[in-house]
Amino acid sequence: MSRVQKLDEPAIFDNIQTGLKTTSTLPKSNVQQLNSWFNHFKLTKEFRLPRSKTNIEWVGTFYEKIHQYIIETYRPPTYKYSTLRFHLEALANILLAIDKNKYKEITRPMWNKALEHQKDIDEQRKENKLSDKEVINFVCYPDMVKIRDDYHNKWTQKPKDKKLNIYHLILALNTYIPPLRLTLIGMEFWTEEIQPPADVETNYMWIKPDGRMVMVINHDKIENKRQAFAEKKGHEYKRQMFDLDDEIPGVTNGMRLQGLIKESLKYFKRDYVLAGVRTMGSQMGKTSYDKALETIFKPIGKKPTQNLIRKSYVNHFYNSGLNMKSLEKIALRMRHSVSIAMLS
Repeated sequence: MSRVQKLDEPAIFDNIQTGLKTTSTLPKSNVQQLNSWFNHFKLTKEFRLPRSKTNIEWVGTFYEKIHQYIIETYRPPTYKYSTLRFHLEALANILLAIDKNKYKEITRPMWNKALEHQKDIDEQRKENKLSDKEVINFVCYPDMVKIRDDYHNKWTQKPKDKKLNIYHLILALNTYIPPLRLTLIGMEFWTEEIQPPADVETNYMWIKPDGRMVMVINHDKIENKRQAFAEKKGHEYKRQMFDLDDEIPGVTNGMRLQGLIKESLKYFKRDYVLAGVRTMGSQMGKTSYDKALETIFKPIGKKPTQNLIRKSYVNHFYNSGLNMKSLEKIALRMRHSVSIAMLS
């Protein structure tokens, strides 16, 4: 386990008040969390509770059950990462208040987990907070839709123009469905009846024999973390596959997108979803993708990145009055949590 300053810094650990039996000197926030645990277990009657909520000794006796309850109840996306962290820290603080020597090492993993969540929170805040440059280059979702439709009109007038074809498709993939990170780069078409292979890092747009399309994610920024989490929890690991015709009401238009992809392939045969327009259909690299975004939005004086496009999408739909179920579906398709999206 990692070093915990509160436990391993002698001056700090020695200063912890311990041997307490009531809430009289506990921080108010810790008392609030203690009360919520008390109320829960009073309803479930899993074990005998003291008559008074001010008594804290029962926490030491049943800390394992309390810890399990916290982990299972306050997990994202239902709750923010910060909520889970606060409850873990409250449990650790109360145990130290009861007997800091007895519970010192028992609380260590709680502190480590809380710190881990704080790092996630800090990282996501940093990722989601708009920098000055991003503010300047921010493109509202409705404006992206207008530019997408303008490109579609230009492309229909020149259907054999590969540049218009691919640039319009970039906009379509980022507006008709929730935008991914840079997962589209290198994504290949798969047209077999059987599923695409899973033991590779290639992502696929699977075009089934009946014409329906499924986006198959084998690898991206978070896939290793997803797999590790599943293994840790003893769950069966499954890659994510998104049917384009699985619509989120009021949000997506995957049926429209599938038709546009088919039309795109009709005029530009290729193996990759996004192909270089000057390289005989080879995959479009990140540099070319960034250049494409720069060209697309140049007329309005903007240079958005893929991450900024994702933030624009979140800001639009999370302010559209959608219910939590729809927000969770958007988050799933964007491969993050609702709580992370809320930070945008």
